[in-house]
Amino acid sequence: MEQILTNPRLHGVRTYKGEVLLSSDGEPIRGQWEPILTEEQFAAVQQLIKSYGPRAGVRDGRGHTTKYLLSPFVRCGGCGTRMRGGQRPAAGGGKVHVYFCRDRNEGGCGGCSRMGTEVDRYITELVIQDHERASLRQIAELPPWGEEEELRAVREQINELTQQYRSRKITGGRYFPLLEDLEKDERTLLTERRRHEAARESRTAAVVDLRQKWADPSFTLEQRQAAVAESLVAVIIQPTGGGRKTFDPSKIEPVWRDHEAEPVIR
Repeated sequence: MEQILTNPRLHGVRTYKGEVLLSSDGEPIRGQWEPILTEEQFAAVQQLIKSYGPRAGVRDGRGHTTKYLLSPFVRCGGCGTRMRGGQRPAAGGGKVHVYFCRDRNEGGCGGCSRMGTEVDRYITELVIQDHERASLRQIAELPPWGEEEELRAVREQINELTQQYRSRKITGGRYFPLLEDLEKDERTLLTERRRHEAARESRTAAVVDLRQKWADPSFTLEQRQAAVAESLVAVIIQPTGGGRKTFDPSKIEPVWRDHEAEPVIR
């Protein structure tokens, strides 16, 4: 069912191997059939599917879970087409992971490819740092507990009252009722401070949460893609101009999600 609901043909556009075909001016090519959904309705369905949770991951246009981390995000900087993840023979034997632009007969330009492992590593670190910055911003927004002075004043009153009782300036009949009220105020303030500290500690823990999860082998590809989707809408890989070169991060352009304009559904 999900494969059907994530097919862009539902809102009347043509696809090839799950990708929306674009005209020369970058607009989706309309099919010769009556669409079942409007474009807005189709987008709403995709958001609903994503809201099932992080294990739903990021899927391609056919409803299939992608095999490589950035397959749902990478686009060719030369022609704008979504790139594929795959493998090619390595110089020393075996195979290596690559992202490559589709051939011209598949809607791409075929002129851009990059070692997938290096791109994955670079983007992963950027995404983790983005999550850390978001958590730190939340911590910064939490104001310091504002009742320290009041707590200090209550404790000073308790000490002064106790000194008066010990020096026999006030009787026990007066001392203990007053002490009970002051200690009640002190307990209330201490409870408030503990709650405030607990809230800050929980936010601090969130800073390292994604980095720790990423190192966990049980953190699935779908969950990793969901984490990437919270930070990025695309990763543009620019052509290098021919020939094999060392990894150049300046040719990798992350397109960051505008959280204010488009909040992520969790």
